[in-house]
Amino acid sequence: MAVFDSDMKGDPFVIDQNLDVWQNTPAYVPDALRHYSYQFLSSTSQAAEEKIAMLRENESLKKVCDKLNREKEKLLKNKDFVDKTLEALQKDLKEKTFLLFPTWRCYSK
Repeated sequence: MAVFDSDMKGDPFVIDQNLDVWQNTPAYVPDALRHYSYQFLSSTSQAAEEKIAMLRENESLKKVCDKLNREKEKLLKNKDFVDKTLEALQKDLKEKTFLLFPTWRCYSK
């Protein structure tokens, strides 16, 4: 039988129940199961914290990846522009060389 007491507001609460010894009640849980459930509950909160941290890190890495992909696209566009410019300059140089030195035509490939 439980002994009740009350706090300063007059609300009753139980003061003499040993929550680890409930042998004859429906709430009885063996030690191994209790230990497992405590471990499970603590691990789930820890796992939840780890998952949140991983999700934040994943989001951060996605942002970095997106930034790097945009930078890569810009660099590829610049490379294409430079390649086209170089090709045009080489063609222009070849034409001017032929105009200045017409006898070199037979020697150039």
